[in-house]
Amino acid sequence: MKLVDVSAFCGSWPFRDVQRTAAELKSDLQKVGVAHAWLTHIEGMFRPDPTHDNEALLNEVKGDGFFSYLAVINPAISGWERQVERARELSFHGWKLSPNYHGYDLGGDAATTLAKIAAESHVPLCIQMRMQDERGQHALMKVLGVPAQGIVELARKVPSAQIVACAPYLSELKILGQAPNVWSELSFCESGQSLNDALKHVPANRLLFGSHSPLHYPAAAAAKISGGIDISDEVLAQVAEGNARDLIAGR
Repeated sequence: MKLVDVSAFCGSWPFRDVQRTAAELKSDLQKVGVAHAWLTHIEGMFRPDPTHDNEALLNEVKGDGFFSYLAVINPAISGWERQVERARELSFHGWKLSPNYHGYDLGGDAATTLAKIAAESHVPLCIQMRMQDERGQHALMKVLGVPAQGIVELARKVPSAQIVACAPYLSELKILGQAPNVWSELSFCESGQSLNDALKHVPANRLLFGSHSPLHYPAAAAAKISGGIDISDEVLAQVAEGNARDLIAGR
């Protein structure tokens, strides 16, 4: 079964030796059946203005149809609209927010305005809820996850936005499933039957495959889509690739 990975990263993570170029990441993902990946530059989450990292990502992968490239946007700084203008000018396929690393609340006016622009631009707005399990974070850099309720409230304010919750825990799907314009990927959803349990809270047409590679092992993520108890081939295909292809196409 082909997989579309909506949560992959290149660049350097400061707390573990997991640096990957886009080419290295592509090789890792293809080995587990990934046919396409949405890619973000990790380092954009650590700079107030991520434009440089967005452009570095674009220069690395442009022309490679394996990737859709996501621009990190930080609406917490003055003139953030220029980041959006640049992302639109360069035809990024989606935009990613990192409220906890950039230090803002999704309930603010800027996040709402940005969600409206994303809806008008027909691009998915990905919200990175966490980069690491909070229990395994560096002792001097504890970063709380983005509250699921805040994502739902933003989605309700802007019902035309297509919002992707990246890296939610399984327990947070109960909240995220309440908003019909929020999709959730499965990289941090862990149980004996991750997909079966996720489907109890979020319908199949709003679940996505995500590996969180290279911070997570892609083979472990792919195993979640290998089947389950009474899960049809149609549902597997939706979660594995169909939903992601529809989102990135603006459908």
